[in-house]
Amino acid sequence: MKINDSNRISQVQKYQQANRLTDKDPATAASTYAKLDGVSISPQALEKARDLSQSEGSEHAERIADVKRQIQEGTYHVETNAVVRKMLEAYGE
Repeated sequence: MKINDSNRISQVQKYQQANRLTDKDPATAASTYAKLDGVSISPQALEKARDLSQSEGSEHAERIADVKRQIQEGTYHVETNAVVRKMLEAYGE
């Protein structure tokens, strides 16, 4: 049986400390909250994210250009059954 969970206690103490600082000085409290939480992303992850967004963007642009061309030529076909299904899903029927 686990009686004390020190991790939860420390979280409560951090929260209480931040609240005490908020009452005194909002600017100090903001910096305290910033110290409590944080995220860091490696340069490799940022580079991979950029590469993925650029490749997806070019594929998306190609698809848009293809649909525009089909519309201008009058060859674009709309799947009416698919449209109706999506409309019914959206309205919960």
